[in-house]
Parts: sequence; structure tokens; C-alpha cells
Amino acid sequence: MTTLKNFALFFGLALGLTACGEVEEFIDCRDICTDYEACAGDGYDVSECVDRCEDQPQGEIDECDACLDSEGMTCSDCSLACAPLAF
Repeated sequence: MTTLKNFALFFGLALGLTACGEVEEFIDCRDICTDYEACAGDGYDVSECVDRCEDQPQGEIDECDACLDSEGMTCSDCSLACAPLAF
């Protein structure tokens, strides 16, 4: 019975951590795409941007988001950091 409880605890923890990563990815992508909308104008499709962004590796998402969140950085300043996200 203890083994079953340990398995259930491990499985629940692993499932929770996966969900947290997906939530973080969505929040980062939403933040990135909203920043890009501010640069590109109101015609920029944020939903499509988020969909493309979520398909990218988390490291590339984090690098682009960190650049855009840096003080004084603009979309053009972050074009290299965000290039893998194909904006």
C-alpha cells in the first residue's frame, strides 16, 4: 500500500510540475506577443503569435522574454534574442 501511495504522490507531483511549466510558457508567450503588438501595431495577431511561440523550446522563450523585459530594450533591440521565435 505504501508503494501505491508513493507512486500516486510522485505521479501527482510530476503532473503538477508539467502543468506549471505550460502555464509559465503561456504567460511568457502572451507577454512577448503583447510586446510585439505594441511595436507592430493593432493589426498584429497576438493569438497566432502565442500559438507559434508555444511550439518553441522554453529556453528560447525565456531568452526573448528576458530581453523584452529589460529596461530600455525595444523590439528591434531584441530581434536577435527573439529571432528563433520567428516574429
